[in-house]
Amino acid sequence: MHHTALIFACILLVQKLRSCPVKKFRVYCPRPSNAANYSVAWWNYSVAWWIALRVALDARNAKQVVHVAVSFQTSQTILSGGVIEVVAPAVYGFSCDAADGLKLFFAGLQSCETLDEGFRLMLNQSVSPGSYAFLIGMRTPSFTPYTNLFDLLLKDLEGKVVDARLALPGPRLIPGLTLDLPVLTFARSQPGSDAEIRVTLKVVQTLDPLQVLGPFRSVQIAVPERFTLIVREPVTNYDGLPTPEVSWYHLYFLEKLVRVDLVADGAEEIPQIPAKDYRLGFKVRLPEFWMPSVNVWTVSLCRDLSCSDLITSLPMAGFEFGDPGFEQEEAHDWWRVGGSEVALEAD
Repeated sequence: MHHTALIFACILLVQKLRSCPVKKFRVYCPRPSNAANYSVAWWNYSVAWWIALRVALDARNAKQVVHVAVSFQTSQTILSGGVIEVVAPAVYGFSCDAADGLKLFFAGLQSCETLDEGFRLMLNQSVSPGSYAFLIGMRTPSFTPYTNLFDLLLKDLEGKVVDARLALPGPRLIPGLTLDLPVLTFARSQPGSDAEIRVTLKVVQTLDPLQVLGPFRSVQIAVPERFTLIVREPVTNYDGLPTPEVSWYHLYFLEKLVRVDLVADGAEEIPQIPAKDYRLGFKVRLPEFWMPSVNVWTVSLCRDLSCSDLITSLPMAGFEFGDPGFEQEEAHDWWRVGGSEVALEAD
């Protein structure tokens, strides 16, 4: 009788594991409306449940469109017809419009659908085990919701969840962050070539350290994997972002980080940042064969000079091989102006 009870308890435990998402050795039960839709390969807990969600938000204005970068790693295969679904608090309004930032760094998007609480991406190609990322536009509310949690679900053709990460805490909205979306431009996009990258910080209103945002002392740019940061070339401050006179930039080869100091040390008075577009340029070597699957660049505002205390990180979509860079555009503009001058002389 004792053995029968033990076997029955083990069966119940297995059933519970099969109906609840697992992260390492912990069991999370979200009380789904249909428990069968949450069946998982429970023995694969060591890999299947490492999924990361990265979001950059600000609270400049209600309904301001910002970009949300979602990156995840899965050990599961999602066949054609599967779905990537993000469940979010209802106060966040997502946009499937490419003009608002929707961009996938992998092939296979059939359609995008916004929901009352989140959005879903329908796939028309299979997704193999690996790392993936995409960007989507989102309209921010005027406040951070009390329950600020996100769920990321990967579903098969039948609507069953094959991989998931639940209750991911979302970042708080940052008051006083008067920045527009940063812009990433590049000189060229040929495989294996050296190219200048320019990141533009768009300050809409003067950033005063005494105002609600508070002080920040450095700006940090993160370069995706497979790119090589060229540390022998300097960083160029094109538009006079306030910095010390010397030793104001740092290049970290292994970490693929570019850091720009606004002050020489932690005790120095923090300057105001006037409203303006500020371009920072640096050199990278492009990958030889393929772009990274998580092709997201980020620019972070930091309270300290080591950038261990982040105020926020803003994502920027990467580019693909063959995309026109600003060198090509500048050459085209020069040719067009030159042709006009010749035409005027001929007249």
